[in-house]
Formats: sequence, C-alpha cells, structure tokens
Amino acid sequence: MYFTIRKLEKMNFRLRCDKISLILKGAEDKIRKNLHPDVVYIKDICETALSEMEGSSSSAAVEELEKISSGSLSGNELLFAVNNLRYLFLSEIGRDPAEWDLATYSDKKNPEERKILDINVYLDNIRSPFNVGSVFRTAESFCFKKVFLSEFTPSPDQKRAKRSSMGTSDIVEWGRRNINNLPSPVFALELGGSPVQDFKFPEAGTVIIGSEELGVSPEAVNKARNEGGIVTIPLYGCKSSINVGVAFGILAHSWTSFILSTNNK
Repeated sequence: MYFTIRKLEKMNFRLRCDKISLILKGAEDKIRKNLHPDVVYIKDICETALSEMEGSSSSAAVEELEKISSGSLSGNELLFAVNNLRYLFLSEIGRDPAEWDLATYSDKKNPEERKILDINVYLDNIRSPFNVGSVFRTAESFCFKKVFLSEFTPSPDQKRAKRSSMGTSDIVEWGRRNINNLPSPVFALELGGSPVQDFKFPEAGTVIIGSEELGVSPEAVNKARNEGGIVTIPLYGCKSSINVGVAFGILAHSWTSFILSTNNK
C-alpha cells in the first residue's frame, strides 16, 4: 500500500494513523520475506502524524522511528521496531487489537502431511465462540484427530470462532456427538482428579472439557469416572481459575507428549 505524503496530510488524524499502520504492516511483510523496506518513506509518512500524537505514545513513536531510520538494525530488530511503531499508531486512535487480528507466521505444511494421533476432544457446552476457535487451533497443533461438539456448543463456522481458529477448523475434522457416542476411553479435565503430571493418559480416546461457567456436566463426569478418569491441572494462585482454552492447551501438550515419549521408549 502506498500513499503520497501530500495525500496523507489531507486526511484527518484518525484516518492518517490508520493508513500509516497499514503501510507499516506491509513493511513487516517485506522484512519477513528478507526484503528491505523503504525506511526513508516510513520516516516521512510517520512524521505526518507525530506532531499530533500525545504523551508517552509520541515519545515512544519517535524513539522507534529513530531506530528504524538509523539503518543499523538487523532484519529481526527492524521487524520488532516497525511492529512496535505500528501498534503505537493503532493505540493512538483506540484500535486495540483482538487476538485474531495479530499477524502470526509459521512454517506452513500441507494439511495432508499433518501428524495425527488417535486422540479427540469433546466440547461439553462451551459457550464462547472465541474459545471454540482457540480449541481448534490447539487441537491442530497437538495432533488431535477430531473435535466433537455438544448440542449447545457454538459451531466453528460461527464468525468469531472462525477468526480465532486461524483456519484450523478447516483442517481438523469435527462434528456434533452425544456424550454416549464418543471414541473410548473417555476422561475429563475437571477439578478433583489426578494431577496432570501424574495422570496416565490413554494411547487413544477422548478428553472432555466443560463450560466456562459450570465446568464438565454431571453426566459427562460420571461417564469419565467409569472409563478413563478425571485429570486436573494443579493451580497455585488465589483465583484458582484459568481460561478453558489455556487449560486445554496444557492438557493437549501433556497428552501428546505422554504418547510420543511412550512410543519412543
């Protein structure tokens, strides 16, 4: 994206900051491709708005811009400086990013080459579409085969779920299932169980994670107790509570690591 200095100067401050942030995003993309952005142009466009920025944002933006203009930064250092500058401009106009707005980059693989273990997760009345998407993203990263949804769990095709899943809901198989129709053995992530570091995970099966408000349903807890058991993440703070997506991430890493380490012995 390119705007002349003259065109930027004719914009109101809010629109100008928005356009500058888009230009800086383009500069980040170039750096990631080992291309060198036009630092003179970056300096010129940023200076069209610096005088109208206020307080600490202004001084911080000047500092980052000086780093960029120095020509002494390595590729990664330059990337961080441009990224910091971009978010300073967004912050100035009250554009706090949502998690799914953050640009993430990784080595992309063909989904057909993805390692899959015979492990699954059941979302027992998860209410937040954001958390649904987060579970898909984690499940894809840790070799889960399928994500099963209860009747009252939002679809991964819901807009917010789709955005937070970062495309993984198109990679990991999913479907709606009754609690009594899940791949066995079934166990649950809930309070009052065996600590995750001591739990003997099955080689295959399904873990149940419960709603943000009430946890795993009584019916699901009973089924888990009769099959694979209850696993708990020990917590040591006064709140003793973590986000369901974070909890699933800890569980997913522990389960996958257990299976892979066992198979490599």
